[in-house]
Amino acid sequence: MSQQTPPQEGQITTPNPLELLWEKNKKQIIGVILVIVVVLIGKNLWEYAERMKRNETWGSFAEKTGLRETWAPAALDITIPDFFRQYEQQNPGIVARVIGQSLLMHWQSVKSKMFSALRELDTAGLDELQERYAGQPAAYWAQWVEACKLAADGRVDDARQAVDALRKAGAPLPVLGETEYPPVYVAKVDAAAKVASGDGAEKTEDGGKAGKDEGLAGQDGPLRAARTSVAAAMLAAAERNKAFREAHPELFVAPEAAGKTVVFDTTEGPIEVRLYSGRVPATCAHFLKNVEEKVYDGLHFDRIERAGTNQDADGVAQLVHFGNPSTKDEDRSKWTEYKSEETLPFESGSPSHFPYVLAAFRQADRRDNDTRLVYFTANDCAESRDEEYVVFGVVVNEAGKQVLERAVRAPLENTQDEDVGRGRPREPILVRGVTVKGE
Repeated sequence: MSQQTPPQEGQITTPNPLELLWEKNKKQIIGVILVIVVVLIGKNLWEYAERMKRNETWGSFAEKTGLRETWAPAALDITIPDFFRQYEQQNPGIVARVIGQSLLMHWQSVKSKMFSALRELDTAGLDELQERYAGQPAAYWAQWVEACKLAADGRVDDARQAVDALRKAGAPLPVLGETEYPPVYVAKVDAAAKVASGDGAEKTEDGGKAGKDEGLAGQDGPLRAARTSVAAAMLAAAERNKAFREAHPELFVAPEAAGKTVVFDTTEGPIEVRLYSGRVPATCAHFLKNVEEKVYDGLHFDRIERAGTNQDADGVAQLVHFGNPSTKDEDRSKWTEYKSEETLPFESGSPSHFPYVLAAFRQADRRDNDTRLVYFTANDCAESRDEEYVVFGVVVNEAGKQVLERAVRAPLENTQDEDVGRGRPREPILVRGVTVKGE
């Protein structure tokens, strides 16, 4: 094989076209590259600024509110995650996908905190949010939660007006749209009973229409599935609940007590409790003996129980514990667990655990009551505590009920306590003394 003859010195070779292009247009090429880099950086900075703007809006909203997926978890899909999904689509590649997923996970975390907080606001707080975020999704969600609260309180007409106002405003909430979640079943009727609507549709019990070909309509059986909205289903359920409560008030209101009234003088206001001496005389007599001996004077509420962070609050007991003698010390680091040496025999015949009742506490390893420890309820927790603890009093003043409401919502000492929903209140609540009213 012959070797290639190297070019002689001084011989002109064919120049590389790319080198010629670069040498001739070096400045222009560098300029174009810089422009592209600046545009890309600017685009990403703009997107970042938009994300931060959204986060700031919803973050400030989360400080005072939140939304809780109580009524229809599958239907509550706020539109903001669409922004993050669009980010992934418009910016292909593994890095953009990771960033998009991270942003979406961050949003889910923010939304979860909002859900847990908004439920705790009263009507005034919700109204204030609607004014502050008027025209934004935050205001619409606040109005929706207010409608749910009104319905839960039995104010169905007010709840219906709130939902109608959302519809008129064109609020982009999935709960207002037609859906099959949650399912609503209506009885099949013959043709003579159908509403003459022109399309052969039947009316559902919530006022909507069930098309004759929808759900279970084509199957044999007494029920059919109706397409409706979450809002309509919520209102229909509220109507039924209201009717049931009116027919059975004894299931929702604690029975009247005929015993003495004792007053807890707290730093948050007075709590007046009337005792069920006729139902559980031994428990009441022992409590009155403790009051007479000033056992409870100068103690603090030592433990709050409620739903933890991101936990569904339905069915979770909301309790305020009291009576631990170590809580008399102002230095809370010296507070210890307490367990009385003696016990008070369990007394049958006590009322159910309605909201705002006073009950005797018992240790987990005992059937009988502790001789000092008691607790207040702030919600109905009959399912988890009836037949296990003795209820011996009921709060009779509205100010006292508000004290308990504030106590169970109060911030706890640390994040771990907030997560589990059990711990000391961050700001101490002192009981200056407990006295028998009129004595």
